[in-house]
Amino acid sequence: MNEGLNKIIEQLNVEQKQAVCADLKNLLIVAGAGTGKTTVLVSRIAYLVEHHHIPPYAILSVTFTNKAASEMKVRLEKILGAERIRYMWSCTFHSACLRILRNFFMQAGLKKDFVVIDTSDQLRIVKRALAELGLSDQKQVKPKEYLNAISSCKEAGLRPQQIDSQVKLYRFAEVYSLYQSSCDQDGQVDFSEILLRCVELLRAHEEVRAYLHDKFKQILVDEFQDTNSIQYEWLRLVCGKDTNVLIVGDDDQSIYGWRGAVVENMHRFKNDYRQVELIQLKRNYRSTDAILETANSLIKHNTGRLVDKHLITNRATENKVLVVGARNEFAQAEFIAKMILKLKASGLKANDIAILYRTNAQTRVLETALRNDDLSYVIYGGLRFYDREEIKNALCYLQLIVDPNNNLAFERILNVPARKIGKATLGKLQAVAMETGLPLYEALRQTLLHSSSKPLRAFFDLIEKLKQDLVEAESLPSFVEHVLETSGLLSMYKLADENEGTEGKSKSRISNLEELLLEFERQSSEELPNFFASESEMNEANGDVEATNKDQISVSTQLSNFLDKICLTSGAESATGEDGTEAVRLMTVHCAKGLEFKVVIVAGFEETLMPLRPESITPKELDEERRLAYVAITRAKDQLVLCYAENRGSFSAGGYINERTGVSSFLRELDHNYYDRKMYRN
Repeated sequence: MNEGLNKIIEQLNVEQKQAVCADLKNLLIVAGAGTGKTTVLVSRIAYLVEHHHIPPYAILSVTFTNKAASEMKVRLEKILGAERIRYMWSCTFHSACLRILRNFFMQAGLKKDFVVIDTSDQLRIVKRALAELGLSDQKQVKPKEYLNAISSCKEAGLRPQQIDSQVKLYRFAEVYSLYQSSCDQDGQVDFSEILLRCVELLRAHEEVRAYLHDKFKQILVDEFQDTNSIQYEWLRLVCGKDTNVLIVGDDDQSIYGWRGAVVENMHRFKNDYRQVELIQLKRNYRSTDAILETANSLIKHNTGRLVDKHLITNRATENKVLVVGARNEFAQAEFIAKMILKLKASGLKANDIAILYRTNAQTRVLETALRNDDLSYVIYGGLRFYDREEIKNALCYLQLIVDPNNNLAFERILNVPARKIGKATLGKLQAVAMETGLPLYEALRQTLLHSSSKPLRAFFDLIEKLKQDLVEAESLPSFVEHVLETSGLLSMYKLADENEGTEGKSKSRISNLEELLLEFERQSSEELPNFFASESEMNEANGDVEATNKDQISVSTQLSNFLDKICLTSGAESATGEDGTEAVRLMTVHCAKGLEFKVVIVAGFEETLMPLRPESITPKELDEERRLAYVAITRAKDQLVLCYAENRGSFSAGGYINERTGVSSFLRELDHNYYDRKMYRN
């Protein structure tokens, strides 16, 4: 067996080794916080290849984030080599579904070159649907609410005709119907549609199911407690009778019920799959004993746990958890800032410290206190890279070049940079498109037969030239750089700096465009063609895979693949702020899941925030709130501080009021032997 794999297995604890070296069967791995589940998953895949002789292309590994999928791939490459795992599917639910849809687009009722759209594009379609129904001028109608409801319905597997009275939005079914008709007509698929459309494809087409059943012999799914109903159904449809499934999850860390996650899926797995072996990972390698026992004492109060697990650690310490009260949220923020100053003075780096909170509204006071003490900070979950104006503009140029029928991209860049093409001109083009049933770009082509508009002609000629340049392009990065220069985007931002006499926002935008070029450089030559390679590029007859020469993959195909990946990334993940900046990390507890820090400070460990709205909470919701607190606690490696305000300001109909809050009721559930409590007097 592989020497590198042998060394890894030798270092595993008993439970980890049991999971990695298990026979070919269905496995349920209950992996507590910090118990090394990624190591187990990677080692299990390598063991399947080396010991059980499962071909890598017959293995499907599913994660929830692109980051996790990439990390697994990198670690597997170190053990097995890049070439051996070239055709293994290590991906998210949505990227796996997208790959299936690309290969079976006809059966799925999609156009061959369908486009994946992001949130901002979705919002524009919703607004258009509301306008068509005469609802856009009504104050109570909020497009984002309709968009969120559409996404929720799709994640629940519901089409417009299946909407029930639970959705309270005015004429929602009509808006949803118009929205979906627009997407279908323009060959567009949103993030939630990817999974739903794939499930519908698998339900309806036995030959597609048979192909996947024959292909995948081993399926591994990470973070199973976060799966929703349609993801669970998708897994059932992809699994054949001879497929073995391994799921890894922790029901104690299920905190996404509000967005459709069904923690009961872990219980269902035991009943729906044959001869499931349950293995617990209980040894925590992250936290000290004080932190871990605090977490254990809290979570044991939850009902309906899959197993009664009690995490253990060898990291003994005399430092107890610190519970600190302050008279209000301002004093609490002041204490946190002063504590961080002391920690830094002791030699701790700022990026080893995280401040966690329940809601984003808490950041205002915290930011003020940090700035007052000249402390640098980064807020996780800010504006995502691919959502920034300059990046969106660049991507829309690329999208329109690849697919001239992309109406959303056309509308965005028609007058960017400014070409003296106003809203009235765009309106005329939209009218022509509606009359003729043509995409906007083709409507422009028809208009130019009867128009002498120089700005419109210049835009059309630009896109036509870039389309031809793409065919002749030698490399993807050089082509993207060519587009940025030829389109005038780079010049636009450089000129803005010169006119303003500053090096502010525009300089930052130029830097972001340069970073985009670097991203194309990093990923264009290897990862994208391999991951999104169509099945026609592989010969899996007789169990053999014919290697694909990456040089034979056209620049156009590489660009299409990259645009797909970007849309998947922007749809699934928020910005993380992981840029190496020496700064304190600020984030919600939901954002912190999967992360760890030497010092964790929880702001707002109060009865109005954790648990949220305790006066109206159901027992099931209280369990999830407790799990949220558990996740917050288990992010800490060396030191944990739980802060609360005795009073907190809020706004009501009568204006600003000061409300009594006090420490969270969860404090009563914590083992008092492992924490010290004090008040901050400023």
